[in-house]
Order: sequence, then structure tokens, then C-alpha cells
Amino acid sequence: MFPSRTIPQVKKIYQLCQISTKKLTADVNSTSNFYDVVVSGGGMIGTAMATALGTSPLLANKKVLLLEAQSLKSGLDLSSEYSNRVSALNSSTKAFMDDVGAWDYVRKMRYRNVKQMRIWDGCSDAAITIDYVKYNEKDEEGNVAYLVENGVVSRAFVNRLQTLRNRVDVISGTRVQKYRLSANDFVKVYLEDGTVIETELLIGADGAKSLVRNAANIKSIGWNYDQMAIVATLHLSEAMNNVVAWQRFLPTSTLALLPDFKSVSS
Repeated sequence: MFPSRTIPQVKKIYQLCQISTKKLTADVNSTSNFYDVVVSGGGMIGTAMATALGTSPLLANKKVLLLEAQSLKSGLDLSSEYSNRVSALNSSTKAFMDDVGAWDYVRKMRYRNVKQMRIWDGCSDAAITIDYVKYNEKDEEGNVAYLVENGVVSRAFVNRLQTLRNRVDVISGTRVQKYRLSANDFVKVYLEDGTVIETELLIGADGAKSLVRNAANIKSIGWNYDQMAIVATLHLSEAMNNVVAWQRFLPTSTLALLPDFKSVSS
């Protein structure tokens, strides 16, 4: 994606949490498995939301829980192989990650600055070039975007969450069996290991086939595009100043080349 749209939405929710006058109130002694907020889903969005909640001064006295079915990876050691699942993060996303203390971990792992984007049409001479001067003069590093592997983004938030253990609990490796929503009671979350969790606010970040969305009876529309995309990591013949993102629109498809490292593109 170019630029990233999803994590800025988390930033907006984070800002709403900071200015909201509504108080989350509950008898926290009613059950040891009560949390003021439960975030279901530990991907990029779920970990970003949990980190934002855990660093908000207005929620300092609230209990927050992050749930993830898979094990969460932490640490700074990465595989030498680059993942072909990458995101182009804009300056707002980078600023958000700075605000919650996650970008330092990205910096210690790996990312790539995008200084320019060139887009052209495959059937004509039409073309456009986007650079940081025209696109975003406020970016201190002079970048149009930052190319970061999805796994690096998630790992950065998980690393930050480990420093917030007094604010955010994490349960991973256990799937949610079902949710029970009631207008007159707390939301109940039933895990496969038999644990039952109660919460006043449940945030669904559990993907396209969201159990939270289904439990809340939130309708969605989808259809098959009958299209296929190929994503790959390309190793260039030689190292170069690889800081330009390329995109070409063809009659039958779109071809994009994003810089991952000096000798690697996605």
C-alpha cells in the first residue's frame, strides 16, 4: 500500500481516547479476568492500538489486554531473507510510531527511505514524479514514505509492549472461541483454554474474517475480483542508491517496484 492508510486510523482513535470525556467505569474487583479494554488481534493494527492505549496518560489507571491466537515475535534479530509483505508508511504513521515509542525499534531493525515515486502510463507518455519537497515539506528526513516489512512493524510494537507490562497484558497462543455481547452487561470473551474474560470495551483487530464483527452483527460486503497478484522479493544485480518507488499502469495490470534495501526491491 502506498501510502499506509490503516495505522493513521489507529492514530485517530488514539486521539479520540485522549480527548474523550467518557469515563470507563467498572467494578474491577468483580472478577480477576476483567479488563477495561480488550484488543482482539495481534497483527500490525492490534499491536498498534494496544501500544497507543498503553501509552495514553488518560488511560494510566485502566487495564488493557491484547489477545492474539499466534505467538508474538519480539527482539531485534531478523532473518537475512527479506519478507515480501511490506508496507509503505507515510510521515503521519511514522510520527505516530514515534509518539508511542515504537519507531526506535524499527530504526534498530531495518527499513528503507523512499525519496521519490515515479508513476507512468503504459499506453502513453503521461507520467508523474512525486518527491518530498512537493509531497511533504514537514518530513524531517525528506522522505515520501518509509518501506517497512510488516513483520518489522508488528515486532516493533511488540517490543514496545514489553516495556508496558504494568499497563498492558498480552495473551498469545490461545484462540478466541466466541464473544457474547450484551447491552446490559460486560462483553464476555471465551478462550479455547476455558478462560473467560470480561470487558467494557472490545476492539476488533482480528482480520478480514473478524469474529468480533460477526458477534456485533456488523454487515460487510465483498466479492471476488477474479484477479491475481504476484508479490516477490527481487535481488538486484548490484547495490545502488535504491530510494525510488516505481509504478507503471498497463492495460492488463499494474507493475510496482518498491525499494527495500540497496540491493533488494519488493
